[in-house]
Amino acid sequence: MFDLKNRAFLFLLASATAFSIAACSDDDDNGGNGTPDTGTDTTEPPVDMAMVRVMHASWDAPAVDIYINGAAPEAGSALDAITFGNGTAYLEVPAGSYDIAVVPDGGTLEDAVFSADGVALGADTATTFWAYGGLGSESFGVGVISDPTDVSEEEVTLIVAHAAANVGPVDVWVDGDPTLLDIDISEATSPANLPTGTYEVGVALAGEESTALDFTAPLTSPAFITVFAVGDLEEEIGVYLVALLPNGTTLAIQPIER
Repeated sequence: MFDLKNRAFLFLLASATAFSIAACSDDDDNGGNGTPDTGTDTTEPPVDMAMVRVMHASWDAPAVDIYINGAAPEAGSALDAITFGNGTAYLEVPAGSYDIAVVPDGGTLEDAVFSADGVALGADTATTFWAYGGLGSESFGVGVISDPTDVSEEEVTLIVAHAAANVGPVDVWVDGDPTLLDIDISEATSPANLPTGTYEVGVALAGEESTALDFTAPLTSPAFITVFAVGDLEEEIGVYLVALLPNGTTLAIQPIER
């Protein structure tokens, strides 16, 4: 069984091998003992690649394994035993169509809590798969975010995703102004660029004139950040934010106590 990283490695290894064979053929034509060059280019064309990552934002779901094309991830790999509040770095994979399933850690494909066949990963794209809501409620699901592949080197590129159960649609306020409006569970905003700095971020029920939760968000250096609202408003865990960076690092941001 291989994981996605191993598949990508094998494709790259095949390309490198083909290139080496072609190089040896050229050397033989220049005075070696090999077959003369017939003018046919035997070098394999470069493989189109896509980038994909996973975020576990379903607060009461167990650790999960990500099955690809029916194959379980290798133990200890990036797609094995992903726990709530954690994500992966981007994995580079050959562009194409994939069957993807989310399985409780240690389970089998028959135990999948979510599956999707024929998921297209286009060349030169970046995609985030994320689990949202509560496993024990109707809000649970797995969503797909199309990430930007060309981000600002001077500002912060930000996506906000709603993964919190029992909250309803929300507005996100930035420095006292409603900025991102009517975001429902399973939805993510389009990428927005913000100047670097420290922001006061508030979450309000959609249409309300004041925020219910407020956060301090230090966006002090250029970066691409996806912020997930996680948890459950009706459970002890409450609602808070988790920021995911492209390298897989996550940071929990708790609300300011009033």
